[in-house]
Amino acid sequence: MSKVVDKKSLEPKYKHVLDKHQEQEIQRVLRAVATELNYAKSRRVLMDAAVELNYAERRRVLKDAAMGVLRVAATGVLEAIRSGELGVIIIGVLGVLTAGPWHHGGKRRADTSAEFTARVNTHQQKFLPFIDFSLNYLPACYQHDEMRNLITSLADLTVKIEVKDVHEIREKFWKDKTHFFDEEPRSKSIILGSGKVEDVTLYSEKDGPCPCRCQKCKSVPKQKWGEIRILTSAQLLYDDKDANQFVCTLFYDNETSHIITVIGEKIVVKNIERDICIFTCVTCDLDLIACLESMLDKFEECWENAFDKYIHSVKWEDEKLIVLVSHPLGYKKHISIGKKLDCKRDAEPKGINYDVPTLPGSRGAFLLVPDFDVINKNIKVL
Repeated sequence: MSKVVDKKSLEPKYKHVLDKHQEQEIQRVLRAVATELNYAKSRRVLMDAAVELNYAERRRVLKDAAMGVLRVAATGVLEAIRSGELGVIIIGVLGVLTAGPWHHGGKRRADTSAEFTARVNTHQQKFLPFIDFSLNYLPACYQHDEMRNLITSLADLTVKIEVKDVHEIREKFWKDKTHFFDEEPRSKSIILGSGKVEDVTLYSEKDGPCPCRCQKCKSVPKQKWGEIRILTSAQLLYDDKDANQFVCTLFYDNETSHIITVIGEKIVVKNIERDICIFTCVTCDLDLIACLESMLDKFEECWENAFDKYIHSVKWEDEKLIVLVSHPLGYKKHISIGKKLDCKRDAEPKGINYDVPTLPGSRGAFLLVPDFDVINKNIKVL
């Protein structure tokens, strides 16, 4: 599993500037860009940009170049993707109400909740703990290491999101809010969701003072720190102040996982219509930044391997496979497997219809649609 990384052995990875005449390398860059959900205006725009950038610059700059179309979410843009906007992997933001158990003081409720167990058992055929996932749950044509590695590498980047305090102004925004409490009475509502690590960046004091809010940095600011960008649903966040209430839990795979939490800082992208939000978290844990960078690289590598495996052997429209990784009810990581459902021809496309089982707490989770057939799709200029 790619999450099990020897942090001490991690070293910054730098790749050489791409040769303008290496067409094969350019195509590899195009696949990597598509993996990270960068929807540029045309293939030529991507090629011209990619050949000028080294690896470290590519991830950031190409994202900014594609920001005019943001990220393609599962709420409202399926047909745009199907028409060929280089969208070969869809990370969708789900529209389910978040609710679930709250933990505090570093202690987590045991995963024996009667509600959780009962609701998961209703989907036991296709809703399973991440640690129990195997190829047997996938259609026969996808039962290969390439697909398993792609799904597990996505799961490694999946995070649990908690909004600790829901104030009155947010309660008006969340008309369908859900209150729940721990053993000790609390006066605030709690909202739970899921998200994915989208990018990491390393900064130094030349970029400004360290914004990390840990106790050590408050006393003596670090000279270097990292920024983590997380993609989730816009409905989890009301305004910039809410970002400071976000608590993100990483690596919560099972009850014995060594979890790490980071606190939200600010919003960098918010699109209500597409129901997407990208916010940042700051940390002085450079080992964590290196670990996440390694996982992002692994996700790209797994995508490329799956692309090469299935581009000529599997037609996605035949299986319509959809995979969801989330933290249902705020518990450990689960994987849901299902299919995309066909819409009525006269119905206005407003998102992806699917039979993937979900539970409260899955809002903001990512929907993986392994549609690798981009060769026969038109590249649409936006």
